[in-house]
Amino acid sequence: MKIKKSSTFIFLFIITASLIVSLIGCERVAQIIEPTIRPVDLSEEISIGVVLPQTGDLGPGEFGPGVLVMENSFNMALEEINQSQLLGDVNLKFIIEDDMSTVDGAVAAFDKLIHQDKVPVILGVWTSHVAKSVFPIAQENKVVAFR
Repeated sequence: MKIKKSSTFIFLFIITASLIVSLIGCERVAQIIEPTIRPVDLSEEISIGVVLPQTGDLGPGEFGPGVLVMENSFNMALEEINQSQLLGDVNLKFIIEDDMSTVDGAVAAFDKLIHQDKVPVILGVWTSHVAKSVFPIAQENKVVAFR
């Protein structure tokens, strides 16, 4: 009989503790995620930054079209999204910047897109080496960035 009461108590304790930890975790996640996204004015056009190596070692050259394939894919997707009216009257627009196949070029492109063009999102970083250098800049400025 004692074992049954102890087992019930332990079971209820574990469930209660799990519930408390879950609720605390959910609140903490909300605190982490909420402030990282800059609000976007949903006017008639949303500018999205695109950073690609259009020049330098990774740009188009004697070994093939390089980044042009990626840029063309982005533009095709943009055209399809804007024509579909999925966003209602809102259209997307790309502001494409050359990272010159360097970290310094990517940092300059991110700084321009974030501070001058005020984009809420940046796409297209070509290499992990560059991403490691510029993604903290985006995060610090509450801009979503992905490869």
